[in-house]
Amino acid sequence: MSNDGAYGRRICERFRLEPHDGLVVRRLNKVSFAATRLTSTERNHGRTLPIPPEDSHALVFKLSNLFEHELYMRGKPLRPGAMLAGTFSVVDLAEDPIADLVDAFDQIHFYVPRSALDSVAIDVGARRIDNLIFRPGESYDDPVVRHLGYAMLETIDHPQEANQLFVDHIASAMHIHLARRYGGMRFPGEVRGGLEPWQLRRATEALSANLDGEIPLSSVALACGLSVSHFTRAFRKSTGHPPHRWLLERRIALAKSSLRTSEMSLAQIGVNCGFADQSHFNRIFRRYVGVSPGEWRRQQKT
Repeated sequence: MSNDGAYGRRICERFRLEPHDGLVVRRLNKVSFAATRLTSTERNHGRTLPIPPEDSHALVFKLSNLFEHELYMRGKPLRPGAMLAGTFSVVDLAEDPIADLVDAFDQIHFYVPRSALDSVAIDVGARRIDNLIFRPGESYDDPVVRHLGYAMLETIDHPQEANQLFVDHIASAMHIHLARRYGGMRFPGEVRGGLEPWQLRRATEALSANLDGEIPLSSVALACGLSVSHFTRAFRKSTGHPPHRWLLERRIALAKSSLRTSEMSLAQIGVNCGFADQSHFNRIFRRYVGVSPGEWRRQQKT
């Protein structure tokens, strides 16, 4: 659980919490992306320890209501209001933030280094982002961040299912949204069309060859000669889905074919179709099909 920024073991120490498995770390475009779940069921947790200043932000996504707490930036006390589950706040890690936590808390800290925002701007050919515009201590209700936050929660809760393609999607979507919505970034030109036929073929072949999703989004984009953001937008225009969702539907289609035509066990079909285990296979199949794989197989035989 080593790290070189304010996430994982380091942020747990600052909150005086024991490190645990609630951490997802990946590299996207050579930049760290990390999400750390921080939880305490006790009231009056007290002050966090100082965080060594760095040119990064922490996007703090609330999983539970937080009514009583204080925030200090460079020693100056702020009076943050109530923060409800599903909202988020942003802390500039260069401003020596310290929180005094009275309520029990459950939250995900998304680590957002400035280098990640610079990478997004370079990727789309936009100007460098000077700063993210947030008021310290204020909570924001943003449906995009809320969707990404809860999607990451499921990944944190089931780390064995945190495939590279999906986490890359969360990281890229989060960085681009922050850069556009709160950093004022403008794309030089929107993607008007989808992928060229050869690009779509190359992308779907690469994804299909990695059913477990353990392929970096940047690798697929590179194979198509595109930046990550351009590829993701063009792929969605061509298929109606982002790459990770297209691959998930491909896996479910293959699973249906095997359930219908073979006598393999559910566990074997799940593994063959890129799912982590039978439990993962059952949960995802039921979510998108409406019934369990076993029940769906029985229905096909009646």
